[in-house]
Amino acid sequence: MLSPPLDDVDVEPREWKAGPTHKKARWSKARVHRRRRRVMAVVLAAFGIFFLWLAISLGGALSKR
Repeated sequence: MLSPPLDDVDVEPREWKAGPTHKKARWSKARVHRRRRRVMAVVLAAFGIFFLWLAISLGGALSKR
């Protein structure tokens, strides 16, 4: 579909638009990525410990008669 002619489009200057457009990011992308990797490592370690405990517990229960 073709775009409408510019005469029919409401065009606002950049300074009239709501919100800041040039603010610096609070954290860098690298810092967010490191934090996300650290959180994922902690979560995976917790699941790993839980499943190891579960395997040892079930293995011990099933081997006893």
